[in-house]
Amino acid sequence: MDKPNVFRNAIMATIQVTVAGLVMLAMYRFLLGTIGIDKIGVWSLVLATTSMTRISELGFSGSVVKFAAKHLALQEEKQAAEVIETAAISVAVILGFFLSGLYPALAFLVGNLVPANLLADALVVLPYAVVSLWLLVIASVFLAGLDGIQRADLRGLIIVLGQLVYLCMVYWLVPTNDMKGLGISHMAQAAFGLVAAWVALRGKISGLGPFPCRWSSTAFREMFGYAINFQINGIAQLLFEPTTKALLSRFGGVSWVGYYEMANRMIMQVRSLLVAANQVAVPVVAYLLEKDSSRVSAAYKRCYEVMWYLSVPVYSLLLLFIPTISDLWIGRYETLFVSFSFILLAGWFFNTVTAPAYFSYAGIGRLRWNTMAHLLMGTLNVLLGYLLGTLMNGFGVVIATACALVAGSIIPIAAFHREYKISLRDLLPKESRTMTFACLAASTGGLLVFYRMRETASSTAVSLVVAATFLLAVGPLMWQHKMRSFLTAGIWAFCMRKVPGGSN
Repeated sequence: MDKPNVFRNAIMATIQVTVAGLVMLAMYRFLLGTIGIDKIGVWSLVLATTSMTRISELGFSGSVVKFAAKHLALQEEKQAAEVIETAAISVAVILGFFLSGLYPALAFLVGNLVPANLLADALVVLPYAVVSLWLLVIASVFLAGLDGIQRADLRGLIIVLGQLVYLCMVYWLVPTNDMKGLGISHMAQAAFGLVAAWVALRGKISGLGPFPCRWSSTAFREMFGYAINFQINGIAQLLFEPTTKALLSRFGGVSWVGYYEMANRMIMQVRSLLVAANQVAVPVVAYLLEKDSSRVSAAYKRCYEVMWYLSVPVYSLLLLFIPTISDLWIGRYETLFVSFSFILLAGWFFNTVTAPAYFSYAGIGRLRWNTMAHLLMGTLNVLLGYLLGTLMNGFGVVIATACALVAGSIIPIAAFHREYKISLRDLLPKESRTMTFACLAASTGGLLVFYRMRETASSTAVSLVVAATFLLAVGPLMWQHKMRSFLTAGIWAFCMRKVPGGSN
């Protein structure tokens, strides 16, 4: 196993998410000033509606990571190439057929979710959203291939460049073309990602032609059984994000959808920053399983300890800054955005710290518990979302989403700990307990101070003082933590292309 390669992937993933977060902040700030929050909500609803057709993807992009890594570990490069081309052709044909046939149904569904005064805008961008989805799904197969060969650094670079293409196109086209410009920009990003990912993949795997043109029934059957679990996950996810937005549109309105989109995207970017490094564990665990299955448990424990060490202070600091982010991003303290952010932050925190178990099961290739987690999340989100939406309007819908996240996240981590005989007491790592309690106390106290002083002082100034106090309280504990030494050693090994005790 090339350890510097793993650290390189993790660092590039971190850079990717950081740049994507900055692009997101700039783009939504720009869109708020040009098309407004209602049209942002409409765009979000259209994307959520079209994403429902991903049911026809058959989960092949997830299979590519597993089987490309497997064949390459066994020195079977030709079979790895066949896996990638077969998956790409399969999803392109099947998804293209479904999108063409279901377009009238998508237009009908959008018409029932979007207010009449904004329906024309929704129908203008719907074709672009459909084409973008088709391109993105094919690109996801190629990007998964890069993950499978442990070149997530190239994957990250392509995504970063695609985000920059999207931002530039939005700044160029939206002021003169309104919603249509947003749709064209999204399609351009998808097309760039597809071409760039294929070019990068061809440079790393011999045997790939100028275009995907080989379809192998053997490779298809090999992937299908594994992919069906991803497909079930995909169906369950349709009951999550699109359902939340549809219920919010009903019980709140499109502006509520817009603020939910912004709050959720903000937290997801922070979550992605933390999860991205762990995501490289999927090909690593697949490789370890082929070589030495006894090392899987140790790899998981280290991933979990790192995840907890990073997640607790990062989420705590984000909690403190949410009101200030509202002031800077939206231009004012927006109650809907701040409330949604607080609620979603709790749900996504639990989901984040359980990610190592989820990705370990993905690397092992046993997806039953991951699938059950998605099914519980989706089902609970629908039932609880409608119930709480009826009782508490849009706030109830968002609360239901957070509850569904927590409930579903418990399943894979509880199953993994039981299967590998890892004590549940390790869910709060012993070395991190003091730091955890310090973060909770500092963030809770900081928010109380913020809301007491925000009427008499600048909210930005108050936030900076509170954040500085938080860092003074928590920073030394993080510096003394053993995970800091581990991460520092890993980053140094990456920079020097050397692993301590290893070879160049």
